Amino acid sequence: MRHILLALTLAVAAPAVAFAGSFNIGEEGGVTVEIPDDWSPNTYDGGVDANSPNGTYVSVEATEMTDLTATVDEGMKFFEEKGVELNKDSAKKQDIQINGMPAFVIEWTGKDKEGDASIALAAIGIDEKNAVLVMTWSDPETEKKDQEAFMGIVNSIKKGE
Repeated sequence: MRHILLALTLAVAAPAVAFAGSFNIGEEGGVTVEIPDDWSPNTYDGGVDANSPNGTYVSVEATEMTDLTATVDEGMKFFEEKGVELNKDSAKKQDIQINGMPAFVIEWTGKDKEGDASIALAAIGIDEKNAVLVMTWSDPETEKKDQEAFMGIVNSIKKGE
C-alpha cells in the first residue's frame, strides 16, 4: 500500500515503458493519459481501464469534483462492484500535487477474489468542477512489480489543450 502512495507522491520523470499512446478522457479539452501497451487498455465512456500482465488493475476516468465526499463514495462503490473489499479502518489520506494539479490519495488494505489487496483512489483536480479519478488495486507483491509502470501512468496524466 505504501508503494502506491510513494508512486503518486514521487510522480516525477516517466519511466522508459512502452506506451499504447494517449487516451483522451472527459469532455472536450479534458485530460490525456498514457497506458502501457502490455496492460491491454480498454476505453469506456469517460475513461480507460487496464490490467497489467502481473495483475494490477487501474482505471482513470473523468468525474465532476463538486463534492469530494461524493467523489470518494463513487470510488468506493466502484471497488465494491468489482468485488474489492476495503478495510475502512486502514484508510490513509494524503494531499499531493500531480503534474502541478492538486490531488488527494486514499489508500486501504483489503481483499479481492485472489486474497490480500493494496487499494488506492486518487482524485486529481483539473479545474474547479472537473477531476480525474484514478482507482487501482493489486496484491502487495504485484504492487511492487508494477510500481514503475504505474508511476508512468500517473506521470502521463495531463490537462488537455
